[in-house]
Amino acid sequence: MDLSLWSTLRDPEYHRAHVLDGIVNWCGVNTMTLNPGKCYDVMFTRNDKVLQELPEIKDLGVTIDGRLTFKTHIDSIIRKVARCLGFIRRNTEGFSQATKIIIYNALVRSHIEFASVVWILFHHIGTFIVH
Repeated sequence: MDLSLWSTLRDPEYHRAHVLDGIVNWCGVNTMTLNPGKCYDVMFTRNDKVLQELPEIKDLGVTIDGRLTFKTHIDSIIRKVARCLGFIRRNTEGFSQATKIIIYNALVRSHIEFASVVWILFHHIGTFIVH
């Protein structure tokens, strides 16, 4: 089971000392175990003070960094799309235009549009690079 918790924090140290301990205790009471290798604590901030424990996390297939630039996520999309386009160019010679469009939509467009509602508004420059 995957779980993401989001909250507004006034005191990050209180968060670490009480809220995270509360989650661990709740899991123990409900006979659930946490996998420390998959548990992360990332703090996002609008000011210049860095509060995060990790520079970025991947949640539901989207790489999110503390400044919400989505640069790593967009770079990943560009790499995936380039590989898919190369595959299509190498393997669709002689295919009809309609078939190529279907393959493009399945292999390329799906990567571009996946979760785009999350990152496209925050990083409009990246959309020009992708397109």
